[in-house]
Amino acid sequence: GPLASGVDETGQLTKAVIERLENELRLAMVTDRKTVASETVTKVRCSAGLRCASYHGPGVQRTVGELEIAAMHPFTNLLCMLKHDNALKNDERVYVQAATLYSSLDGRRM
Repeated sequence: GPLASGVDETGQLTKAVIERLENELRLAMVTDRKTVASETVTKVRCSAGLRCASYHGPGVQRTVGELEIAAMHPFTNLLCMLKHDNALKNDERVYVQAATLYSSLDGRRM
């Protein structure tokens, strides 16, 4: 199971797992419910020749180029691995834009 590596030889949770759980609980207690976004979809747009090759974070990628996350809070981290398909010139500017569509807790799409 997912905790198999977080259990010591006596079957007790390791110190690292306990510390992580404590941090998650602390975060849950200080996060205001109004700052939580639900049903989020994040998309990264880039200049021509540049693209988001993959997303990494607490979500699933059901559609190419979009990351869906059940609930995000202000401390949620995402990673987008950028790749370029063409050679980039030294003086050429590239642009990257990240956007997140979400629902408020009362169900309004934002």
